Amino acid sequence: MSRLSGANFMRQWRAACSASNPGQRLDRWHVGDVEWTRDRHVHWGPDISFHIEIHRIVCKSGERIIWSLLVVSERWFGEDRDKALRVTEFTKLLSGRTDTATAWFREHGNE
Repeated sequence: MSRLSGANFMRQWRAACSASNPGQRLDRWHVGDVEWTRDRHVHWGPDISFHIEIHRIVCKSGERIIWSLLVVSERWFGEDRDKALRVTEFTKLLSGRTDTATAWFREHGNE
């Protein structure tokens, strides 16, 4: 059984995100029955900067939600903005079953 907090799932999630939104230009997009939204919050200061991305991924069948997932990625930078000081990511299943959501990412993260 896959876990949402594991490194393998996060690799699949990143691969599905990159494949479905090349260049990361969109803040809302669809992959089949899955709607993906992304909110970004950025602060660039002279000494400390941070970048937070909040992804909400919802799989529907008609109007019925099969599963929904929240993924948050937080990156902190010092003066060298090419090197992250800290990276934190977490996922939270908002509705549905973990195995159904992880199966979708296994399929779409390995394309």
